[in-house]
Amino acid sequence: MMFGFIGLGNMGSSLAAGLLESGAISAENVIISNRSPGKSESFARRYPGVLVAESNLKAADGCDTLSVAVRTDQLLGVLK
Repeated sequence: MMFGFIGLGNMGSSLAAGLLESGAISAENVIISNRSPGKSESFARRYPGVLVAESNLKAADGCDTLSVAVRTDQLLGVLK
């Protein structure tokens, strides 16, 4: 099962990191996307095996379960 995370701010990165560090999910089953590519790359370096999607759409397409952790003023744009 693939888990997707859109948004790697405080909430999104904490959620993903907590699941990874607890062993609840493995890095090979995680795909991430963030509006700042640098944040995605940094997270992927911290957790080798995590996939970085080219876009939110690719992250959503590539997973079975999706977490969207963005600011409320960005939510509608991300969901479109």
